[in-house]
Amino acid sequence: RRRWTHLAQHLYSAHNNAILARAQSAKSEAQCHTVLSDWLTFYRKGHIGLTLNTNGSEEAVRESLVHDLDLSAFKQYLKSQRDETLEGIWQFSSYTVALKKEGNVHKGYIVESTNPSWKAGQVKFIINDPALHFNQKFAYSPHGHRWSRHSARLFY
Repeated sequence: RRRWTHLAQHLYSAHNNAILARAQSAKSEAQCHTVLSDWLTFYRKGHIGLTLNTNGSEEAVRESLVHDLDLSAFKQYLKSQRDETLEGIWQFSSYTVALKKEGNVHKGYIVESTNPSWKAGQVKFIINDPALHFNQKFAYSPHGHRWSRHSARLFY
């Protein structure tokens, strides 16, 4: 078994070194995508994947519109609701979000943020209706910040 571990480590290191050399010479997103896809071949198929966004939606996310969210009207709306839902004003460590159902999705609008890149009214994330979908979709941070886990609590 020890020999297999050593062999696997050697193969993994050789694979990484070969990919690193190719990655350093990649000049476009498409070339980078090819290199990263090749790097993933070390892992079992179906466990992880990578797709290239070719529809230009990244630019639309970067220029996220600021929506007019009438916070006092939203609070009144929340008071009138009898059923418990995901809707509400949620407070995280560095920002406060108004989570509002719109059609089949819940949109998280920034109310306040300690990060000056996030403006009140911008959509921080979208949660698909669990009755229609089996996963949550979180928008990529338009400001290049890494995602991390934060505890949240219902504030209002």
